[in-house]
Amino acid sequence: MNNLLNKLLLLGLLTLTIGLANALTPGQQQAKKQGEILYQQGLCEKPAPLLELAAKAGDSESQYYLGDCIERLNSMMTKEAAYWFEQAANQGDTCAMMPLARTDDLYKLLNSSDYCRLMLFVSFAYSV
Repeated sequence: MNNLLNKLLLLGLLTLTIGLANALTPGQQQAKKQGEILYQQGLCEKPAPLLELAAKAGDSESQYYLGDCIERLNSMMTKEAAYWFEQAANQGDTCAMMPLARTDDLYKLLNSSDYCRLMLFVSFAYSV
């Protein structure tokens, strides 16, 4: 019983630590909020710099939106868009896994070890 309690406490602390590691500052939260509003309006040029502030801080939603904006602005998947989608996917964002999965030429963008990791993301995304 004591061992179980210790494990649960450790799990709670780890969860809290991970949440704090990705906590945004007030300025980053404001930039994310403004970027999301512009993104939802179908604009991509204006929100990209705002979303990048939160994306660099580790916010998975901002990473996904930024990757999507970059892909839309270029009318194709680019290394930069794939990078941001992968950052979000690394945090379990299944929406970010899907654009990576549908890209036929993705192997050209990523090295072979990245491509293997991507296939793991894809298999996870389709199993959810």
